[in-house]
Amino acid sequence: MTGQTTPRRQAIHRLLDGLRTDGGVHVVTGEPGCGRTAFLEYAAGSFRAGPVWHVRADPGRGAPPLSGLHTLLRAAGRTVRAAGDGTAGEALFDVLRAASGASPLLVCVDDAHLWDAASRAALGHAAARVRAAGVPAGLLLTVPGHRPVDRELAALPVLRLDPLAPGDAARVVDDVTGGAVDPGVREELVAAAEGNPALLLALIRRLSPAQLGGRRALPRPLADGEALGGVTGGCLTGVPPDRAGLLLTTAAAVRATGEPDADADLVRRAAGAGAVRPLPEVLVLTEGRLRFRSALLGRAVYAGAPPERRRAAHRALAACLTGTGADGVLALLHRSWTVTGPAPGLAAELATGAASVSPPGLRRRALTRAAELTADGAERAHRYAAAAAQALLAGHSPEALRLLDAARSRPVPASVRGGAELLRGAVLLADGPVDDARESFLLAAGLLAETDHEAAGTATLAAADAAWAAGDPASCLHALTDPVPASRPPAATPAEAPPTRTPAHAPATRPAAISAAPATDPSACADPGTEASGAGAVGRVGVGGALGGVAVSGSGGGRGGSGVGVSGGGASDGGVSERAVGGVEVSGSGGRGGFGAGVSGDGWAVGGDARGVALVRSGPLRDHRDGMRAVLLGRFDRAAGPLRRVVEHGLSGDDPEPLLRSASAALMLGDVTTARRAGARALAAARTLGCAALEPRALEYLAYAELRAGHHQLARTHAEEGLRTASRTGQRNTAAHHHAVLALAASIEGEREIVAEHVAAALRTARRHGLAQAATLAQWAAARADLGAGRPREAADRLGPLVRPGARRGHFAVWMLAVPCFVEATALAGRPEHAAPAVEDFALWAACGADPQAPAQLLRCRALLAAPDAADTLYLRALDRHEETAGDFERARTELLYGKWLRRRRRLREARNRLGEALMGFERCGAHLWAQQAAAESRAGGAAPGRPGTGELSRLTPQQLRIARRVAEGATNREVALSLSVSTRTVDYHLRNIFATLGVRSRVELVRLVGQAEKTGAQP
Repeated sequence: MTGQTTPRRQAIHRLLDGLRTDGGVHVVTGEPGCGRTAFLEYAAGSFRAGPVWHVRADPGRGAPPLSGLHTLLRAAGRTVRAAGDGTAGEALFDVLRAASGASPLLVCVDDAHLWDAASRAALGHAAARVRAAGVPAGLLLTVPGHRPVDRELAALPVLRLDPLAPGDAARVVDDVTGGAVDPGVREELVAAAEGNPALLLALIRRLSPAQLGGRRALPRPLADGEALGGVTGGCLTGVPPDRAGLLLTTAAAVRATGEPDADADLVRRAAGAGAVRPLPEVLVLTEGRLRFRSALLGRAVYAGAPPERRRAAHRALAACLTGTGADGVLALLHRSWTVTGPAPGLAAELATGAASVSPPGLRRRALTRAAELTADGAERAHRYAAAAAQALLAGHSPEALRLLDAARSRPVPASVRGGAELLRGAVLLADGPVDDARESFLLAAGLLAETDHEAAGTATLAAADAAWAAGDPASCLHALTDPVPASRPPAATPAEAPPTRTPAHAPATRPAAISAAPATDPSACADPGTEASGAGAVGRVGVGGALGGVAVSGSGGGRGGSGVGVSGGGASDGGVSERAVGGVEVSGSGGRGGFGAGVSGDGWAVGGDARGVALVRSGPLRDHRDGMRAVLLGRFDRAAGPLRRVVEHGLSGDDPEPLLRSASAALMLGDVTTARRAGARALAAARTLGCAALEPRALEYLAYAELRAGHHQLARTHAEEGLRTASRTGQRNTAAHHHAVLALAASIEGEREIVAEHVAAALRTARRHGLAQAATLAQWAAARADLGAGRPREAADRLGPLVRPGARRGHFAVWMLAVPCFVEATALAGRPEHAAPAVEDFALWAACGADPQAPAQLLRCRALLAAPDAADTLYLRALDRHEETAGDFERARTELLYGKWLRRRRRLREARNRLGEALMGFERCGAHLWAQQAAAESRAGGAAPGRPGTGELSRLTPQQLRIARRVAEGATNREVALSLSVSTRTVDYHLRNIFATLGVRSRVELVRLVGQAEKTGAQP
């Protein structure tokens, strides 16, 4: 079935589930080729609850009034006298109500816009009456999305078929080709189709087996006028010639902006006098912006026009654009599309003009077009690589890789290749196998070694980040120990290429735990009260880290390393630099590192030395490297000073990369308040500058900071937004870590379905891309959910391989954080002897003072394994240590375990007090299943059951309560799923449980119940 991938089929089944119970009316629409007919056919074939009336409208012209209605009634075996006096709609409603009396009815009308006006009016009237009266009849009516919905149907609810997600489109390619497609070709097919099922299939059919297999070159452009015209069909039939010029001018203007719309006044002036007439129905005007109702139709208009007419449209648009800045760059772009061969002068103007605009998307298009017009191979590659940096900054990883492929398609100097490989590594680190990213970084280091040792050192540091993500601590430490050879004089002088902004930011390493470098001497650790008390986890003989230096304790987790990200901004303040090293300016945040993508001259380099190269010997970078290395070696006393200087440097400005580094260093120092402030400022700066690629990282820092502070619900909010931005910008590796945060948060709230969903998503990417840390965090979350559900044996089995020595041990920076859960699970499962070695490892970590929660957790672990005469004192000491830290969850866990211990020794009054404290602590932090455990233990100890007056909604889990409230606000299941970053299947599952728990049978009853609870205050 064309385009009906598993997600679409699931959507259909959810729709049909609603039709079976409450009925429903939907006008199904979408752009040409979106699969409306196939959607309707699949729905009709899947409906089993009752009869189906399925008709397709006759496209013939001049049909008599009510002919469409009679066609439907004949297909249903019904005869009704339908007069043309306006009563036909009520007659059709009576038929539908009678036909659905015994069982639900489904009516499917394909291409309802082709019916005569009287039939459409009758259908619209009957559908509105069915909807208002709650008749158990479903009506699905399809209409095209490239034109307005006819007025007779305009008041009905619209269901728009969205484009296929890239992953779903890739699966369609594999299904159709039997998997015989080269991965690079698959990516190009998916990108060219832009989620349109029919176009995707047309492009596949266009290619030979050799082209699909990557053995022969693909046609260029892949989606040409013939392919696009075949999908759009007769959508433009009947457009007058004078309107066709307006359509082409609009399409040309949209091509330059890269946005869905263009300035309407500009388009009308360029199109001439005829453009002032009423717009063709395929266009829509909104707030002075003109766009096609179907973006695919705009592509077809442009690709199908003769070349000379396209050039004329661009020439007219260029003539109407004056001024500098964005308008100047747009004018240059339009001029560039009027030439047919290399144009070095125009290419140089485009490259220089890119420095005057801020949006990375416009910079990318200008630099890409400049590369296409450049004859010199090295300069061409340089500009392609610069465009790739902007694509990466804008969050378009696949586009960045395609541009980098173009950059290395011809022999170029080693410095240019090295810069391109450094960028490629950055792309792969965010959205590819991290081992491949590491190899790209190492290749870049080798290529740049002869021309610039500083850039080579930066590539080495970036390789350390990839090694971190893959769980290779020895390589991390090696890169940090001596990442840069002795400096050589720069290849250019400041006079030749002046610095353009603030100093650039090279990737700095993250903390790591290493079993190859013992750090077991307690004297190597700072006092727990010192400021350097916030790095990640310590392994058996080393120190662990977290995301970008983010350390998470108790209820959190993290990851770390050096890295390559992206940073950028607008034009330079101090002049233009024609080149950085190979066109590459190295940048990085403290944790993830960064890749500079600010534009100056024709490319990039937003700071550094004369060549735009960030010097690792510079203050903030040196401080960050020294601090990270000290943390790696367990020398927190030596880490405090350098990391504090990193924090202060980042907070002194508004550049997102230094702010991210500041957040990273603050978390390692244990200064959560400053980390949250720096992370929030970095997020705001990234949004202001249009640096979409930085947003998921900033949200990731914020999420881990909130986990660190014990605010798991705030962490969940940041991670949900981070997951959406990571998915939108194509950063699957970052998305995997957001999934891990969401799994950790949900494991506290006791939502097993949510935990399982996020764990599965994190592991899916982690296993494909070698993300050892994300995998460990996800498995830890699953085990903690087992503990919350009262299944300690399963939790112990899951955690055992992660925390015990051996090849299966979890990521070196994370496994220690899971030790308290492992000890609790083994003790409750009756296997305490398995936990003793892990406790001694954990004691080394707690002695370093790098985790405020660790001392209390250690005492709790010892109490779980201690003899009865010692356990009592250990529990009390643990509770005393909890008073020194924030967060309810860890303290409530200790109270719960102590209460269980007291109850089993018949000290019931003390047990009830402890269990009551645990219950209140769990309720405060929304740990529903954990609260149930405390309540059950309390009842077993003789406490009165329940507490009156909490209201019906108090019986829901936190996630169920969120869903119930969103539904009460009128959100659809799809809207709820998008807002909570879960699947609609999970929302369906929770709604069924909500209905069962509250004893309601419909959404209407749920809305009423939630409204009453909100008014009376009887709510959690």
